[in-house]
Amino acid sequence: MQSTGTSVAATAGTWGTTVKTVAMGAAGTALWGSLAFYFAVGFNSTETVASEEEVKRLFFRMELPEVELVEGCSLNYGEGSCDGQAWIILSEYRTRAETPDMPGALRTSLPEPLWAQVAARNTMADESCRTTLSVDLPNWLAAVPRGDNGTTVTLLPEHLATCQAESASFDPKREYRSFWFLDGNQVVAEMRCSLPGTYMEPSCELAAYPENGSYEVSYSRLPARNVEKIMEQSPHMLSVLDTNLPAENAGIVDLAFLKAPFNLDAETSEAMAELRSVVQ
Repeated sequence: MQSTGTSVAATAGTWGTTVKTVAMGAAGTALWGSLAFYFAVGFNSTETVASEEEVKRLFFRMELPEVELVEGCSLNYGEGSCDGQAWIILSEYRTRAETPDMPGALRTSLPEPLWAQVAARNTMADESCRTTLSVDLPNWLAAVPRGDNGTTVTLLPEHLATCQAESASFDPKREYRSFWFLDGNQVVAEMRCSLPGTYMEPSCELAAYPENGSYEVSYSRLPARNVEKIMEQSPHMLSVLDTNLPAENAGIVDLAFLKAPFNLDAETSEAMAELRSVVQ
């Protein structure tokens, strides 16, 4: 399936302020609605000069109808089929200086782009938050039951999702549900869903981490009514990107790494069903 939407592709140029400006200009304000893209790009209010190792970095963006990205996509509250445009971004990840070092117990499990998000959602100056990330999160990950084959999808417990001990104004534990996709010991994707009653329309957003997180694939938010469809069709969503990559970028990244079937425990299934039920 070849889409005719707009795209931006780059394998040369800087990934400091210059390319950030180009990317944001091409993608429009919708990108600021994506936490996945926000954390992938980062934000710096000062001008920066890219080093030599930042000069060549893969970046590709495309748009297409939401119904091509998720077949059978439906709007919330019974308002019909999805009628908007979706975007997909593939970017090469570079470690940022402001991200604290990942705890050793997580290094074989967590891709670096996901760690950057996790660290940003936690008050790292708080001792209890540091303990949560360095001890409780690795222990929980190790204990998650894995399916015999395919991909395990599990609900990230609220007490592990974020620790904002110094911020009472923003509590992602109340505003989001995070579902992590596991292939054996490694987290390979995350689906974050906003909840009804928060500041945005209930929606789900997928971020996938090919090549052990050397790259990140980010998708625009889709109505939360499609939470199970996004999970089930995540391999298709990656194949849409793979099909549309220009010749100069094709084959650089393995985008066939999410495997069905998707194994969910009862709590995870119930969380998805509950979210869908309140926006039907």
